[in-house]
Amino acid sequence: MSSLYTIFRFQVFPVTTGKINEPTPAGTFQVVYKERNRPYYKKQIAGGAPNNSLGSRWIGLNIKGTKGNTYGIHGTNQEGTIGLKISDGCIRMKNKDVEWLYSRVQKGAIVIIQ
Repeated sequence: MSSLYTIFRFQVFPVTTGKINEPTPAGTFQVVYKERNRPYYKKQIAGGAPNNSLGSRWIGLNIKGTKGNTYGIHGTNQEGTIGLKISDGCIRMKNKDVEWLYSRVQKGAIVIIQ
């Protein structure tokens, strides 16, 4: 189980992280982009579509110098996979959990992934 901290433990959520050959990068990052019902550009799937595996919210992180459009914390259309290491490096959450987080985390927030 992963934890989100501000200076103290903020909340605990079950998450999915990167697979062995595409691990979720560890380090200190910043929230640089946020979007509701983000399209899945790589597979040309519209935002909010039932087959969009990015779920209902996208919280983009500046991992590896990106602008928040490559790595992020997002929902999923496959909530039964939460807890497994199967993503391409992002952090997946249940949609209700990422919606809660999205409403409380602002651009500029620091995210530490360990």
